[in-house]
Amino acid sequence: MPVLYTERAEADLDQIAAYTRDKWGAAQCARYVESIGGCCRALADGSLSGRIHSTEWIYFRYRCRKHVIFYRHVDPATVLIVRVLHQRMLPELHLANAEDSISR
Repeated sequence: MPVLYTERAEADLDQIAAYTRDKWGAAQCARYVESIGGCCRALADGSLSGRIHSTEWIYFRYRCRKHVIFYRHVDPATVLIVRVLHQRMLPELHLANAEDSISR
């Protein structure tokens, strides 16, 4: 099942990678970012599933390590990763207009 990312989700992943690299080094950064990518792929292929996150937007959420992946099913064969937020961030402050643009 394909995985699409919004530009904001890609920016989230870039920020996570930069912070992790600066704080813990390149090897840990690679492992951490790959684990998030693995969760995204598993959500897409159905081997993992999240819970409904109910705000004014209906997304699923899945906690992956210290981050939460917000996503939705575009169609039965495609998952859109909307945002990847740290577990301490308030989703309601970061999900508005999260789907302004989809990266391919």
